[in-house]
Amino acid sequence: MSKTISHAKLTPKLDLGPEDLETLAVDGLGSACTPALEATGWKKLVTGIVGVTMGSDNARILSINFYLLGRLNESPNACTTVLAKKFWPGVKPSLELRFTFLDLNIFKFDSCLQSGLVDSSAINFEVYDPETTETLTVEQFRQAGGGLFCLRAYCHMTTAVYFKLSMVLYPEAKQALLETFPCARNAMFPGLKLLEQESAILPNADKLYGLPFYPFIIKGRRDAPFPEGTSFDLREKIGALLGTGCTPKIARDAEYLSSRWQKLLEKGDKAEDSLTKPSTAAATWPTTQPSPSPHPESRDQEGM
Repeated sequence: MSKTISHAKLTPKLDLGPEDLETLAVDGLGSACTPALEATGWKKLVTGIVGVTMGSDNARILSINFYLLGRLNESPNACTTVLAKKFWPGVKPSLELRFTFLDLNIFKFDSCLQSGLVDSSAINFEVYDPETTETLTVEQFRQAGGGLFCLRAYCHMTTAVYFKLSMVLYPEAKQALLETFPCARNAMFPGLKLLEQESAILPNADKLYGLPFYPFIIKGRRDAPFPEGTSFDLREKIGALLGTGCTPKIARDAEYLSSRWQKLLEKGDKAEDSLTKPSTAAATWPTTQPSPSPHPESRDQEGM
């Protein structure tokens, strides 16, 4: 049984007013939020943000989504290095996959915390041989026993602020993978772990409205004010989004992954039905707490 996340800041002490929401309004989400994040002191390292799109009345929430932003490594010149043999057992042991991951917004999320598949053609990487100090072309890597691949990003909350980012590699090009396995769109499709890293959702909230971070908001009508109201619906929908986090289905090695994929092929149209959640569950996001009662002094006086 997974643990339920708890934190004092998840208990709302007040609601955000129209003037508070106005400070969170932006012109676009995803990378368009970079200036707003930098204004809070963000140093461009990997973070997650929550983006909200409002209806034309600036009161009704149309959609809420999650975005990965920033670079993975402390230095923009650094790279994440893994041995290619982990994914293609037949390649030369010294060959390395080197990823810069300067812009994690290449991973797109659709109202959940698991991204779609990203093909290797959209990823900045190189195949490097430290023994010969040479970089291999895609064709040279294929001839050496390697191949194309695609990636998916998984996020799940570990505390009220921090989330774990896991990247999973599938040793097949995106189009070819989906043609062979339509069920690969399912987040429970097995792959191989590329990396794991923890980061925080930003920006930090300085008001106790029931979440330790703020979302960014696109107004339905830019020139119209936000109406008065509680923050409950906003927090509840953000909570529902964060509750979709899960751990990926990871195969222990490339040989085992190949056998798993073969079994899925044999199941044909029933392959997706066999995709189950991993045994290690992500922490559970708690039920959204109600907004505080407004004007408690007035209520007490009315009851006298």
